[in-house]
Amino acid sequence: MRLIGSVLTSGLDVLICGLLICGQGGDTMELPSSAKVDKPSCMRQVGGFCIADSSSVWQEVVDSLAISVLAAEGSSWLRRAKAAFLSVLRHPLWRRLIPKKEGAPIAMGSQIDVAFQGRYGKWIAFDLKQDLVIRRIATKELYDREVWIRSLPVVETLSPDIMSWDDESFTYCEQYVRGRPVQLHDLDEGLTVLRNLWPSLGAVYEVKTSKAPLKLPSPRENETLFRVVYRAGLAEAFEKVQGREVKQGLVHGDLKHPNVIVRGDEVYVIDWGEQFFLAPPLFDLLYYLYWHTRSFAPEIVVNRALCNPQWIEDGLPGSLEPAAVKASLCVFAAEMVSRTKEERRQEYHLKKLVSFLEVVATQLEAIS
Repeated sequence: MRLIGSVLTSGLDVLICGLLICGQGGDTMELPSSAKVDKPSCMRQVGGFCIADSSSVWQEVVDSLAISVLAAEGSSWLRRAKAAFLSVLRHPLWRRLIPKKEGAPIAMGSQIDVAFQGRYGKWIAFDLKQDLVIRRIATKELYDREVWIRSLPVVETLSPDIMSWDDESFTYCEQYVRGRPVQLHDLDEGLTVLRNLWPSLGAVYEVKTSKAPLKLPSPRENETLFRVVYRAGLAEAFEKVQGREVKQGLVHGDLKHPNVIVRGDEVYVIDWGEQFFLAPPLFDLLYYLYWHTRSFAPEIVVNRALCNPQWIEDGLPGSLEPAAVKASLCVFAAEMVSRTKEERRQEYHLKKLVSFLEVVATQLEAIS
């Protein structure tokens, strides 16, 4: 029983990731347009995850995950393994291993078919019948961040429609977009989407800018950062940009493939609220390309993306100037070293980061 519980918990982790990735107007999941949702009498809940006690809801969710999770998986053998696992998980009997509880864990003012607790105490719920995603933010500070970024006209054009805001409960409701993430294992699609998005991301960048001395963590005071910077050949760049006035602008901060949703000819960018900040101009580009190295060698990704770099300068003028390039590389390196602390295999991810930085730094500095 313990083994079954462990397997089911892993499946629920995949379920939660897939719902965030593609099951919302801002995190899209492709559901059959003809799907009918049973009226659930109760929920099944484990930890911070709950789902309606309904065969149809269970199968819709797992079918959608099979699209979204596989699109976001860079390894071919892991895609096959996950596809096999999800095909087994699709059987409605699996839901019976999850304890029954009356009602959803929190009241959302809508029928809740699926809900889970994300980072920073945020709850995300789905009303599949009404095609809605409801998000309840834990604090006013985090809610105000969401309101501010999602209210920017240029961000509105890139995001699913907001249906309503509730300032009292720190809750907002948005359209549930039926699509899929950009496929991590399709470099042609990934780079085409990035090139098309880049002018809009450039417009986001210019919404709020600052030119102040760049404050970077000192590699000499951070052993992990020192190793990455030294091995990637960025030690000199770090010294040159530290304390130097550099233009920084608004970036998404988490522009990975699961946060870029394709629906026909439309592309949506989701999850704006959690990690946006002011950074040098190439941060989002570097982050997006780095994610592609989960499927391809850094040399392949970088050479394909930068073989004709004029689209970068056209979309965000000044982004390929030497100072901007150095600052972008250094801020990206420092930020990624910080984020690897949350990874289970930190050394593995640091090694991949160094390989990427070596290649992209060489290419960008040659261009600039």
